[in-house]
Amino acid sequence: MTGLLGQRASGVAAAAFVLLCGWWYWQRCWLAQMPDRGPSDFEFYYHAAQQVLHGRSPYLEGGYVYPPLLACLLAPLAMFDYFTARWIWFAISHAAFLAAGWLLWRHLGRGRAALCAVALVWAAGGAAEDGFGLGQADAVLLLLGVIALTSAGRAAALSIAGGFALKLFPGVLGILPAIERRWRAFAFTAAAAALLMALPWAAVRFGLRGPTAPPGVAYLAGTPCLLSWSVPSAALRLLDSPGRSGHLPADWTFGYDLPKLRLRPAAAAVSLAAAGCVLAGGVLALWIVLTPAGAGLPASRGQLARRLGAGAAARGSRAESVPEPAGIVARRLADPELTPARHALAGAGLLSLALAASPISWWHYPVLHYPALALLLAGAIRDRRPEMFGGVLATGAALYWLPAAVLRHYYRNGRWPDDPWTLQFWTALPALASLILFAIVLFALAGGGREACRIVGERTDARL
Repeated sequence: MTGLLGQRASGVAAAAFVLLCGWWYWQRCWLAQMPDRGPSDFEFYYHAAQQVLHGRSPYLEGGYVYPPLLACLLAPLAMFDYFTARWIWFAISHAAFLAAGWLLWRHLGRGRAALCAVALVWAAGGAAEDGFGLGQADAVLLLLGVIALTSAGRAAALSIAGGFALKLFPGVLGILPAIERRWRAFAFTAAAAALLMALPWAAVRFGLRGPTAPPGVAYLAGTPCLLSWSVPSAALRLLDSPGRSGHLPADWTFGYDLPKLRLRPAAAAVSLAAAGCVLAGGVLALWIVLTPAGAGLPASRGQLARRLGAGAAARGSRAESVPEPAGIVARRLADPELTPARHALAGAGLLSLALAASPISWWHYPVLHYPALALLLAGAIRDRRPEMFGGVLATGAALYWLPAAVLRHYYRNGRWPDDPWTLQFWTALPALASLILFAIVLFALAGGGREACRIVGERTDARL
């Protein structure tokens, strides 16, 4: 009887928590961000889509600096007036965002622990609020990322390719099939990405009037803008020092205007080198962790037998006694052979690594940290690991809430130009937090968080 009452009480508590998260989401992500007729980031997409609808290049719209696929996809919205189109995009973004949460919850097994973790991150992550208010494409990128993490085969490949063709950096997930040595999947992903990038550009080149590319592509090397929270941007701010005056350099404030940004060659080289080092180092660390040397060999002779001699075992013989060439054994042991659980967690970690390494990582991009945060929190809740839960929550706060609160405080109190090094610290903190989150994922994959890994992709109906 006591156990039954405890189960019912935990169920009621979980339901109340999810309802509270739903109320917070409704207040912060819907009511507070409802579209108006004023300017927004969506305005650039809308005007670029209008150009496409009228047979002109999207790059006639000076503020549109992305691959042409997004403008082509949004062309139907250009048939409406700006306010109506913005409302339609707002609804599409929420639908994509909630669909991503549902897919992740389903992947986790539809349990209460998983539901609470996803509800907490999706409602209170913070970055999604700004994305909805600005009319950005973050929710669509998140949905594509979650599909890539929780699916296999062509669905995953096309999702990765779509993310790359929309905003480049989500294409980092295409590295995962190569790490897993699924070369056919890697080749299909690369081909799909090339096709989704080439076809819209061919349409712009041969079917639309006007320029075939943005006015300049120097912005691809990065920006020192305070609103870009990545390692390369932090490095650029260090190079572009405030000097003796102590006031903010102009590019710290106005570096968001990417078409007009012009970095010195040395600064561009430093930014790209920082991006390359962070990405290469992270991918190498992930590869090491996913091999048996990092993740641990099978714990028992029976597990080793099932990996190396399943065919012999099926014939009724002892698998350990089946001789195989040493090279074949070594190759099989070196293969990561990821389960769906480890695949999802590794992919979520790659997204976090990409945000730290990207030359441009706007303050609303941390929405792509949500899968890693939710996966880790679900494991911590199920296995009652308060130290893991607290560490992930603190990292999540440093990814968005703390730096956003500091920037808003300085801006609203008129102190924006007076304390550049304080601002540099707080805007470099999210890049550090991204690397810490990636390190927590590596720790979980390596076995230090074995319970956290086990939760991912398994049924999570344990009692809270």
